[in-house]
Amino acid sequence: TGVEEVAKEVRSGKLVVTYKLTGTDLKEDQTEIKVKQGMYEAAEWLYDIEVSGAGTEQTVTITFTPDVIEATYTVTFSIAGTSENAGTMTVTVPKEGELEAPEGQTLTEVTSSKTEITNTDRTVEFTLKGTGLTESTGVKVLNQYSSEMQMENKKVEGTGNEQKITLTFPENEFDATYTVSFYANGNTNDIFT
Repeated sequence: TGVEEVAKEVRSGKLVVTYKLTGTDLKEDQTEIKVKQGMYEAAEWLYDIEVSGAGTEQTVTITFTPDVIEATYTVTFSIAGTSENAGTMTVTVPKEGELEAPEGQTLTEVTSSKTEITNTDRTVEFTLKGTGLTESTGVKVLNQYSSEMQMENKKVEGTGNEQKITLTFPENEFDATYTVSFYANGNTNDIFT
């Protein structure tokens, strides 16, 4: 069993770190993640954890909220009910207002395969062009009431200068309008809609 950091991005003023766990017979409800600041467990409002996947590989996404001072956290990954430790990672979160997106990723153009969908054909492919594009390109979808939608079926292909992102929209009983925005480097101020 092992762990590695696969992505780090700034999203909506928070630091989002993605880790990949490898092992055998991994289960979402048995993966334990402990976040400590020094000797003590970090306050729960400072981070949020999402675990997905099972079997030989899992993805763990931890969203850190900046505090009034810079903080270094120790993140330990283990299997519930065992002494097996998958690994320990360290992450430093700058203080509030000093979190900056990593350099190198820019987004210059977005096109879509269609602008209208039906309940029988709800999938849209978007083509993004830019430089240094990675799988961590951000997507924000708002409905006509300006509420953010969680897109469960997001598929990302390609990196570098061109990328295709496929989204499957939910079924609707009535006509609905969506605004889809993309951003690089977790910078939601640099949005293409």
